[in-house]
Amino acid sequence: MNSFISHFKPWVLALVCLTVFEAGFQLAFNPPRITWNSFLDFKFTEQETFQRLVAHDKVIASEGFHADIIQVGDSSGLHGVIPPVVMSYLPGYTYVNMSVATNLGFSGYLNLARLQLKRNPSARYLVLYASPIGGVPRKILWDDDQNLMAPQIYNEFLSPLHHLFQLPSLSFRQEVIGNAYYLGYRFQQKDAVLSKNRGYLAFTKSFRETNGWVRETDVEGDIPSDIFKNILAGANLNDSENVRAALRKLPKVTDEYFFDWHTFQRRSYFDVVYGAFANLANAHGVKLILVFNPLPESLRRPEFEELMDWKAIEASLARFRKQHPEVIVTNFEFWPDEDFSVFSHIATPASIKSSRRVGELLAKVIEPRSIALFGSERYLFEPQNSLDIDLSGYFAGYGWTDSAGATAGFPMQHIGPRGKAWIFAHIKPGSGYLLKIFYKGIREDVRGMRLFVNGTNAIRKTGGDG
Repeated sequence: MNSFISHFKPWVLALVCLTVFEAGFQLAFNPPRITWNSFLDFKFTEQETFQRLVAHDKVIASEGFHADIIQVGDSSGLHGVIPPVVMSYLPGYTYVNMSVATNLGFSGYLNLARLQLKRNPSARYLVLYASPIGGVPRKILWDDDQNLMAPQIYNEFLSPLHHLFQLPSLSFRQEVIGNAYYLGYRFQQKDAVLSKNRGYLAFTKSFRETNGWVRETDVEGDIPSDIFKNILAGANLNDSENVRAALRKLPKVTDEYFFDWHTFQRRSYFDVVYGAFANLANAHGVKLILVFNPLPESLRRPEFEELMDWKAIEASLARFRKQHPEVIVTNFEFWPDEDFSVFSHIATPASIKSSRRVGELLAKVIEPRSIALFGSERYLFEPQNSLDIDLSGYFAGYGWTDSAGATAGFPMQHIGPRGKAWIFAHIKPGSGYLLKIFYKGIREDVRGMRLFVNGTNAIRKTGGDG
């Protein structure tokens, strides 16, 4: 018997040593529980993908944040819904935008919704926001055998089994890997950004102030030339047959069916996917609202029937409405093509218009509150008393140009010949506010700047170089 037990002594000793080390690590550094994960890859010489970083940063930032309305979905919602604008239509409600990208799939959106509803027992509404163009429920956006981010979200942030093996030292994983890969950071700056993607740089500087929104950066100068270039592969929009031929090469967006071996029935992805969201909402006592991103007016052209099976989609939504009358399902809207950067994304100049649309839609179905609560808990970051802006670097703004309307001297997220700029910031209630602008080589432009706060002319206190 002793001989049998002796075989396990090294393993027992190793387990004791590991337990002592991890307990000491936790006592010494006390890393937040949410940081004990392996969600990011940290591959050697490779940058993390934009989508994975956005999902990770939103999950981490929203830990402990209490929202009344939770939005999940694809990148059309990431770029098209600005929570502070939506909240202006819903006094007293806190709105968080947890939308990321299509490669999460509806299974990934569902896992993010599960996580946020678990964190927010007082939540009242769940918004599923997606573009109908390629973003309706179907196999590639749901099934386990597809290359989606959903399993990683579940394993790292929801799975009870995985949580048993997540140790406090995982919170230092980036530092350990960085030291190992780059020899104590001799070959890489210690605080180097995880991605130099311009969209991610814009995201890191704005998503906290905007509760999850970030501007679109796909189109240089925010002036779209061909919003369908990603799917038409150079087809001539003025040639209907040429467009039809290009669209026939793509999988048609319709109501897809599959054989369900669990029920031995042929089932619709619309019923299964939207039904899963409805069941989740019912389990948490929240109301589910399906909101579809606006569609380009060009999609009404007859040749686009090669891409969109509108009759099947409308019939499926009608069937779902009948099956789940408790769910609010909004209608499709068609907007001018110039409001889009690509076929599935609202352009930044139209994102406030898009956000107002969401605010108006929700105001019709959400129970009003008599008292508006404007505390720090409404935003993903602690409110400030002042804001420093360096016009030669990144900051949480949009729309900056020089006096001639040129944008060459500004980082990407400032671009937009609009004559006005947006700065998203939140101040401590009842406090004064100081905005400091630093600049190089554009002194006259800054001196000629007019500043309004929520439409009210601000008082200029200082001039000079800063």
